[in-house]
Formats: sequence, C-alpha cells, structure tokens
Amino acid sequence: MFCISAGLAALSGAAVALLCVWLFQFLGEGRPEGRLWPVFRRRADIASQRKHGASAGPQGADEEGPHGRSRPAAGNNAAEPEEDQAYPYRPLNTISPVRLIEVLPEPVDGTIVCKVHQRDIGSASDHPYCALSYLWGNPDKTRKILLEDDTGRRYAQPLHENIWQFLNRAFQQGRFGVLFWTDSLCLNQKDKEEMAQQIPRMGRIYSAAAEVLIWLGHDEVGERGFDLVQECPMEEYGRVRDAAIRLLLLPYWSRVWIVQEVVLARKARVAYGNITRAVDIDDLRSQLDAFQHETPELNYQPTIWNLCKLREKQGSRDLWDIISTFELCNSTKTVDKVYGFLGLADEGIGGRLEVNPDKEPLEVLWDVLFEFRSPRDDFEKFDRVLQSLQRMFLLDANFSSLQKYANHKRTSQRHRRMAEVALCVLDAANIVRMHCITETGSQWREAVLAALASAATRPQDVTEDQNAALVGLATTGRGAYSSWWQSSRRRTKRPSPWRCVTHQLEARHSSATRSLAGATPSTGFLLGQEALSRDLGCNPMSGCDLSMMVCDIPDIGFRLVLHLRPQENVEIIGQAQGYIFLDLWHQPSSSLGRWFASAWSSQSNKLNWRASRR
Repeated sequence: MFCISAGLAALSGAAVALLCVWLFQFLGEGRPEGRLWPVFRRRADIASQRKHGASAGPQGADEEGPHGRSRPAAGNNAAEPEEDQAYPYRPLNTISPVRLIEVLPEPVDGTIVCKVHQRDIGSASDHPYCALSYLWGNPDKTRKILLEDDTGRRYAQPLHENIWQFLNRAFQQGRFGVLFWTDSLCLNQKDKEEMAQQIPRMGRIYSAAAEVLIWLGHDEVGERGFDLVQECPMEEYGRVRDAAIRLLLLPYWSRVWIVQEVVLARKARVAYGNITRAVDIDDLRSQLDAFQHETPELNYQPTIWNLCKLREKQGSRDLWDIISTFELCNSTKTVDKVYGFLGLADEGIGGRLEVNPDKEPLEVLWDVLFEFRSPRDDFEKFDRVLQSLQRMFLLDANFSSLQKYANHKRTSQRHRRMAEVALCVLDAANIVRMHCITETGSQWREAVLAALASAATRPQDVTEDQNAALVGLATTGRGAYSSWWQSSRRRTKRPSPWRCVTHQLEARHSSATRSLAGATPSTGFLLGQEALSRDLGCNPMSGCDLSMMVCDIPDIGFRLVLHLRPQENVEIIGQAQGYIFLDLWHQPSSSLGRWFASAWSSQSNKLNWRASRR
C-alpha cells in the first residue's frame, strides 16, 4: 500500500510540473511565439495609457490591416483611439495658420483615419490644398472617423453623413497625400471665439486654395445624371433635359456659404460622387446653357449662372449688390445670410461689421444699415438693400426694431450712439409721415428721395452721426409707419422733437440763424394740418409759427425742416402742402454729451424723451 501511495504521489507531482511548463510556454513569458501574453500585455499598456496619458502602442512585428493590407508596426506613438475625448484643437492664434486634413491609406478596424496638419496660409504655394464646397445636409452626426494629431494619437470624431461620404469616396479612390480644407473638421465648431475670428477669413481660405472642389452629392441617380449631361447624347435629349434640370435644382446652389466659396476660387471643379470625374465649373455651365429657361423655378433662385457671372467680375465686389442678388439663398442660421457674404466684400465693410453668430437677425439688420454707404449717395440702392434685408430676416426696419437694437446689451457703444441719432430723426419723420393724406405713402417717399438727393449735391463728406440721421430718415421712405409706434408715442406722451422757428430762436440754438437759401425743397405732399399741429407739439396761442418747423441736432450738424403751406382751395380746407428741407454742415468736434436739445435715454426697455436745454 505504501508503494502504491508513493507512486501516485510521484505521478501527481510530475503532472503538475508538466502543466506548469505548458502554461509557461502558452503564455510566452519573453517569447515572441507566445499566444496569450501579448493580449495581457496590450491590455496592460492601454490601462497604463489611460491612467498616465502616455502613448503605449502595441509592440512587435507587422500586423495585417482589416482589408488585407499590410500595416506597419505601430511603435510607441500609435496610441489606441481616444473614444471618450474630443480632438484637442490647437488655437489659431494669428490670421495665418489654417488646419488641413489628409486621408490616410490605412483605416483602423474599418474606420477612416484623417491626419490634421496646421499650415501657414501665407505659404499656400508650398502646401497646396483643395478646399471643399459641399452641402452639409442632415446635421445629425451619425458617422465616425478618427482624427490623428502630430504625435500620432487618434481621437474619435463624429460626423454628419455628407462629409463622411466624401471622405469615404476620397479613401476608395486613393486620394492619399492630398490636403483638404473643410469647415466641419478644420474649424473648431464648438469654439465661438474661433468661429467669429475665422468666418471673415473664409474668403481668403478659399481664394488661397489650389482648387475648390464642388461636391454635389453621392447618390447613384445623381451621379448617372451628371455623367449623362457630360456626354449629352442628342438621341436621348429628354433624359438629358431631366438630368440637367435635376442638377440645376439641387439645394446646393441655393446655400449662402457656397457663394463666396465658388466665386473666390482660383480654379473651381464640380464632381458628383466620383471625384476623379470632376469638371471645370465654366465647362459645366456651358453644357447647361441650353436648359437655362426650361423651368420657371430657375427664375426665383440663385443659379450657376449667377455664380459664374460674379466670378468674372474683377476687383472688389459690392456687398450690397451681392445681398440683393442672392437674398433667396438659404442658411441654417438666419444671420449667415449676411455673414456668409463678408468674404466677398471689400475689407472696409468686412472689418466694420462685428461677426457674432449669437446675434439676432434684428441686430445684424441694423448693423448692416448703419455700415451701408450713405443713403444720400444712392437712395435707390439703399432702398433695394433695405427691402432685401427685410425679406431675408422677415423683419421691418421700423421704430420698434430700432428701439430694441439701441437697448440691446450686445449693441456696441458706437452703434448705440448711431441708433440714438437715427431714433430721433425717425421719430420726427414718422410724426409727419403719419399725417400724409395719401395712404400709399408714395408722396412721402418721393419727398424723402428729393431731400436726400439735394443733400447729395453738398461737397462735404458725411460723418458717421450724420449718416445715422440719414438712415433714420431713409427708412421712413419705405412701407407704412408702425402702428405700435403711434400708440406708444401717445401712451408715453413723449415731447415732440419738432420746434417752430420762433421757439428755436428763443432756445438760442447755434443753427437757428442758418439760412435755407442753399437748400432745395422736396416735392410736396398733402397733410392733415389740425391733427399734425397737435402732434408736432405746436400751439398757435403761444406764438408758434406753424409755417416752419425744425428738427435740429446741432452738435452733429444736422437739421430737418418742415415747411407747411395751407391750401387755399375751400374743398380741401384743413389740409396743408408740406415740403421738407435737409441741411447738413460740418460741426467742430465737440462732446456728444452736449448733443441734443433733447436726447433719448433707456429706462425699463422704453426710450423716454429727456428734455435738456442748454
């Protein structure tokens, strides 16, 4: 029995020893042919990387990629993708740097990898890049790629469908080594400060690109139609026509941001799906010329012909013409209907308009009007732009919206001062406008136009504050006065900004003795005299001279004069023929704190009249 027990014990010990040897070989401690040890080692490296932030990539021989391609050994710099971290965008501290992306030839587990480069846009010739112009489409981020930084670390980046489809096509068609610029990846969309800085630079980014690639989409029907338009077989004219109309009515052509992207391009090529079959935009336009009038829908939206025509114009482009031409363009944010065109405008207007994506349409509307060229220079163009802005923003440029603008916390001090000047003139003009006999307001509009034209004959330049006063007057020349303004004026009982000449002399205003000999009167308009006299704040019993009323802002060199001439015809008794005169002069620099004989102040979101006589 003892021998049997000793034999069993020896056999058990040998089995245990053999098992230990096998396990040691299987785990492969220090051996390249080991099976499980690399797995445990890899997991340990990943855990260490997440804990310490170090790059702990896999070690050892080459691996095989998910599509059968040979992938080089990762080394220490190829870290696991950071699934829980957003890509750490480095700030673009100066106006020169720009981010570019490069599609890498080796995906990771079927996921496309793009390397992010930061280059100096001033040396675009040394680093040529292709700027992408495309339609964002559905903004939901249902796709994912990996972004790789300079150290080789990779970060998961969610994407919307359209840009993912483009990158996927670029990968499939081997567009490796090409640097691309696209707003969705090359701008930090979450950094409002960077977006405000970069939006005015978009024009420079697209104009500096070696080429702009217009990518219209990726669906098979559109791709076949695009190829059919290129081939244009005459025996299939009906199919070609249908394909051309579908191409021309794509939502891409009616987007705000594509205007500057296409117009400023050195070279613009158009692709539908297949990037390698891209064609020059001018060649595409010539192929579509025969279908320009095939459908009335093309008469009411921006087209490829509008873009090519603007491309042909050399030198600085007029922002106001662009707004009028492309007012029907669409954008996700309403304010982009102005911001999206700034890259096309001359540096003067682009530098004066503060870009703030958080601004409301009402703020941007008045920002543009105050930075517009003086309405005295071209009232008809001012009027067209005013109408375009009102349709784009679905707003009225009236007393109510200007009051909100003057009180808004985001309105700059400079624009607030201009708004206060415009409010004074707008209030004065609305009092007269309200009592015009003709309901259409056409007589008043003609009077405003004539007054501005007479001011345009003056040789001196218009100051900022004078221009603000002219904007206030010009906005009353379009549309009806605000009923809210009328009821608000009567409810708050604000004193009238008008004074008769007699009381103006008594107040000893510096402009009281200025002669109107050089001023040209406007065309006449009929007014209801009795009600007008009451709203003007005049009382004949106190010696008021109703024949001449003055709205005077002497500290900025502005005076609006209303001349009333009673009608002698018995049939229209109680009515008067009105004329307005506009007087501008250079005023020595003085503190605007001494500004009005009366001024506007903001209290509890209401502008109340503040009488402050000298």
